[in-house]
Amino acid sequence: VVSTQSTGESACVALGKYKSPDSVAALLNAWRNDMISDVRAAALKALKIIGTPEAAEGMKVVKTLQDEINKLGVAERNDFDKLAGIAELKSNIIKCLNRT
Repeated sequence: VVSTQSTGESACVALGKYKSPDSVAALLNAWRNDMISDVRAAALKALKIIGTPEAAEGMKVVKTLQDEINKLGVAERNDFDKLAGIAELKSNIIKCLNRT
């Protein structure tokens, strides 16, 4: 039997199955940054399964950031001042997440 899961996706699934609280930071990073959508989806699912307060807080912060970015209109996305503000906000949120 050939698996269609990538290594990253398989790792996220395994961490979720083991409910590994030590893996929350790595899973948040995969959910935020992995280029493969299946890996991001598996990381999110694992975070929900793990269910620690740190996982919940990390998911809330990332979702809030995504919602704020999505609220921007096309014209605003071309406004470099606002983009700089978003980059700074994202940087601050990531710093917060990395402290947990």
